[in-house]
Amino acid sequence: MIERIHLQVIQAVELHGSLTAAAKELSVTQSALSHTVLKFENYLGTSIWLREGRSLRLTEAGKLLLNVTNPYSTMSKFWSCPKVISSPLRNICSRATLLVGA
Repeated sequence: MIERIHLQVIQAVELHGSLTAAAKELSVTQSALSHTVLKFENYLGTSIWLREGRSLRLTEAGKLLLNVTNPYSTMSKFWSCPKVISSPLRNICSRATLLVGA
């Protein structure tokens, strides 16, 4: 299941550009955040970030997930782009339930 922390991680890494800075913002260790990222990517069956040295850049799938974290985005942007994401992530998207205010 995609949890709020996963979306917070995507936002923090995109904002800061590295796991170390994102971990500091989220008040977790870099190691713990790294494990969370790897488990999340394994769950989705696709990479969310391109690793370039110590910096991270979002893949197309990562950009779609980042779009979901934007409160002003519409969910239609996320659902309308299945061709750029892998089948496992598309399968998750097709049976996802959005809980607001949980």
